[in-house]
Amino acid sequence: MKQYLFCDLDGTLLFDQSDGSYDISPADLQALCVLPQHNIELVLASGRACNAAVFVKERLGYSVDMIALNGAMLLCKDREEQIAGLPVRDYRMITEDIAAHFPQVSMGTLHFDGNYYMKEPMLEDYIGRLRRHQLHDHAYGMQNDDYLINGDEDRLIPKILFYVKRLSDPDQVYRYLQDHYGDRYDFLFSSTAIVECLPKGISKAIGIQRYMKEHQLTEAQCWAVGDSDNDVEMLKLFANSCCMRHGTAAAKKAAATTVENVKEVIEMMIG
Repeated sequence: MKQYLFCDLDGTLLFDQSDGSYDISPADLQALCVLPQHNIELVLASGRACNAAVFVKERLGYSVDMIALNGAMLLCKDREEQIAGLPVRDYRMITEDIAAHFPQVSMGTLHFDGNYYMKEPMLEDYIGRLRRHQLHDHAYGMQNDDYLINGDEDRLIPKILFYVKRLSDPDQVYRYLQDHYGDRYDFLFSSTAIVECLPKGISKAIGIQRYMKEHQLTEAQCWAVGDSDNDVEMLKLFANSCCMRHGTAAAKKAAATTVENVKEVIEMMIG
């Protein structure tokens, strides 16, 4: 029976390197390269856009499918499909509101096209973080959000990013967003520095369930591994779910077991 490994990227498969970039550890890379020999298919499940799959493909030597943008987009056999988004008019309304109440917060979106569109003024510490977030030789473009807000107001974007590291109490932005917009959108901390606004009910789990339906997969065929709050719903899907030992409390609670690395998950799958 073919098995599928739904794998988070940042903090699970990708880690900071000494040169400031992100990469896969040698141990995980070696384990992942032999997955086809064991009839195991790797499916990325990430808040990143689909162009991250290009980097992984080049590192592994084979193509991978992807649940991208926290479930708002699917990449299947090089075919991209948008699943959900929020209208640009709401992006404008919410970001202008936050700018008025929390001027130290930097905002923007990682779009379906893989580019970052940032609201002016673009704070240099956040831009520096995004530059460091880029993968080798596959730099995401960064520009102001005029392209979005001056276009069709019904155009959809996958999410809004709020960089809250400059605040003494980052939770206050999260609470404000929940109180004012929680009936329309979902909010989560994708890291200690970033709050994300997502379409209501959209998560990696929703994208995975759609993927499973299209490929006629059973739960018994599937494994999942992640490390953060945006992995919680994905980890709850499967009995075979693993959280990294450094993961958040919510992710650990959602998973069946904890692991040191992705290699450990693969060893369990191979048996």
